[in-house]
Amino acid sequence: MNKDIEFIGSLKRLSFLIQAKDNLIEDIHEYSNNKEDIARYENLDKAFEKTIIDEAKFLISLEKI
Repeated sequence: MNKDIEFIGSLKRLSFLIQAKDNLIEDIHEYSNNKEDIARYENLDKAFEKTIIDEAKFLISLEKI
């Protein structure tokens, strides 16, 4: 039961992270023409990617248990 709750929680976090990353990409293109802003967004985008990968690895590890 506890594993199921962790799995669902991880799946939801992964979904939210992916949506937030997509929203960030939209914001970059819609609101910024400044190269400095774009560079900051790109760094944040990379942080999202790492977090998404980490969450996906955790999700996969739950499947193996």
